[in-house]
Formats: sequence, structure tokens, C-alpha cells
Amino acid sequence: SIVGIVGRTDSGEIDLASLVVPLRNRAGEREALCLAVPFLRQGDYPAAPEGELDSYVAGIGRMYRRLYAYADARRNPGEAIVALGHLHATGAELSDDDRSERAIMGGLESVSADTFDAGIAYTALGHIHKAQRIGGREAVRYAGSPLPMSFSEKNYRHQVIAVAVEEGKVAGTEAIEIPRVADLMRIPDSPLPPEEVLRCLAGLPEPEVVSEDESRWPYVEIRVLLTEPDPTFRHRVEEALVGKAVRLTSIVPSYPRREGEAEERALSYNDLQKIAPLDMLRHTFAVKYGGELPEEIETLFNEVMREVSL
Repeated sequence: SIVGIVGRTDSGEIDLASLVVPLRNRAGEREALCLAVPFLRQGDYPAAPEGELDSYVAGIGRMYRRLYAYADARRNPGEAIVALGHLHATGAELSDDDRSERAIMGGLESVSADTFDAGIAYTALGHIHKAQRIGGREAVRYAGSPLPMSFSEKNYRHQVIAVAVEEGKVAGTEAIEIPRVADLMRIPDSPLPPEEVLRCLAGLPEPEVVSEDESRWPYVEIRVLLTEPDPTFRHRVEEALVGKAVRLTSIVPSYPRREGEAEERALSYNDLQKIAPLDMLRHTFAVKYGGELPEEIETLFNEVMREVSL
């Protein structure tokens, strides 16, 4: 079953029935009800009672309470209630450098584990990539992503969680590791200058046989330290990888940091109007690469400025 939106009845009320999916055993007998809650947007959850302060987190809480009460009133003796949720739970551990799971609004949209009623046998959460329990509750968990979602997960063992439910309660959980079909490689481990990166690539292995399955070749992320623009670098990387048993995904540039540099303030529109374009380019180059703008680039920039002013 796929539930992607919160439906409404003809009267405009939330269609709770469409969010409760029966779970059946191999004999076709119903053994549980699933609160199939998709990612909730503002307006998907019940409105706040008059006079009560509203917020996104409060709205999610109302949704789960109302949905649980609806399912609880309709379950048979011995049946379990399990819940799904696509959200950011309070205290969840994030991947090191993956922006796709960042908390937003300073964490104001983080949902507490207490949102899920104690009568829910198991709550399966999604959005965070690392497998973990939430709020110290064994039955409120992120199973984690089954496949790597970024190179920050190259050393992480992905898994799914098998949950056994008997007589309305969790009888046991088991983490099942998922074999990785294609490995992830970062070359080099830390950013190096372009020529050193290319030497690293030259040492990569070639396919053992011509017919080797390319779908199992590692994905590779190239990390390079740039002290000046190098517009040919990508082309040189692609040439270096010809005949190598890897698949290029991205080139991630890094730039040298200068010690003791004063914190910069935000410039107003009037401030920007007073800065000459060439001075802005010089400053940007210095901040990014830590050196003076090459004369060749300055000459090209001046030519472009003359052309656009004609």
C-alpha cells in the first residue's frame, strides 16, 4: 500500500480511514492496523482548537492522537497498532555532511518520541539515514536507509529492522544487514592539489575482464584542493579514469583557509553599489584561493566588462 497524501472527505474533514492500512498474516487474517502517515505539510493535520497556540509540532501530535484513537476503536482483541512517520525526531543522530536530513527552523520542527502513544506496538520512522532508537524507546526507531544516500555513509553498514509482533505487542526485533552491491570511494581521503589527485587516480585498478559487470564498480568521489582556477581539471579526471573500474559521481573542491582573517559583515545594497566589479572579483579570488588575481584573468574580465557596456 502507498499513502502519499492526507485525503479529505466531502465535508472537508481528514479522511482517517484512508490512513489506516490493515496488516494481514500469510493466512490472510488481519493481525494489525498500520497508521500510514506520510510526510505532513502545514494544513495536513487537524487545526488547533480556538484559543490554543498552534505550531507544526503540535499539529503532528494532534494528527497521531486522533489517528490512534480512530484505529484503537476499530481494532479487534489481540490486534496490534503500528505507526509510520516521515519526520525529524528530537535527538536523532544525523549523517556527518548530508544536507538532505538537516533539521530546519532551529529544530522547531523536531518531534518528540512522546508524540507516539504508548499503545502503539511499534513506530517505524523515516527521513534520517542512520538506524537508531528514539527517546530511549526500543519500539520507536529509524530503520535507516537501505542504501547509501551520500558519501558520508561510506563506512556505515545499512540495514532493515525485522519486527515480530504477537498478541498486539512486539515480541522481538532483528537488524538485518543489507549487502552493498557497489562500494563507495573517496579519492583522496583528504583533499590534495590537482596533480597529486591525478597520480592517485592513475593507481586505480582496471577491469579484471572485459565483460566485468560495470553495475558493481565502485562509485568514486574526487576531492581536490584548489589554490587557483583549474577549468581543465574535470576533463583531466575523466581522461585519467578511462579504462578504470570505477564510476565518477562528483568532484568536490576545497580551498585553503587563511588564519586570522577577520569575520566579514554583510554588505548593504548601497555598499555593493560603491564597489567596482574588478575589486569584487579580486576580493572573491583572494577569499577562495588565498592569492592575488592572475593578470590573465584580470585582462579577460576587463574585456568582458567592455563588451557588456557597449
